[in-house]
Amino acid sequence: MREPFDKSLWGPGPWQDEPDHIEWDDAKTRLKCIINRCPGAGHLCGYVGVLERIKDRDDENALRAHGGITFNGYYEEHPGLWFFGFDCGHGGDISPGSEAHFRHPHVLGVTFPQGATYKDVEYVKSEIEDLVKQIFDPLTALADTLKDD
Repeated sequence: MREPFDKSLWGPGPWQDEPDHIEWDDAKTRLKCIINRCPGAGHLCGYVGVLERIKDRDDENALRAHGGITFNGYYEEHPGLWFFGFDCGHGGDISPGSEAHFRHPHVLGVTFPQGATYKDVEYVKSEIEDLVKQIFDPLTALADTLKDD
């Protein structure tokens, strides 16, 4: 069991009541899905695990997620699985731990973009579900993308 983060300095927001770590197996594909809170910065990250033997996908660079695929590797707690992941700590994203740090009086002149939003657990779950679909059924994912255009 992971220790919860100390969010007392982060101020009010949805992060106060959200879990810092969630794991589940996708009901249709049985792919391992994980949401983890980034230590320090406080934003959420999403991961999808595949069997190690299929990690070298020809279309790996075509995978889409919020901010792009920013993690591609092993997850220590899950040997035999290879994970593709993304984070919600980009420009336009609110990272509550970072914002708390930069509000401290010793850090001057740092501002965050207007209109930045916090990507909550539901948002990250939705991005993970889309990533699962891209990995498991790339043709359906491509059709959905074309339909949206």
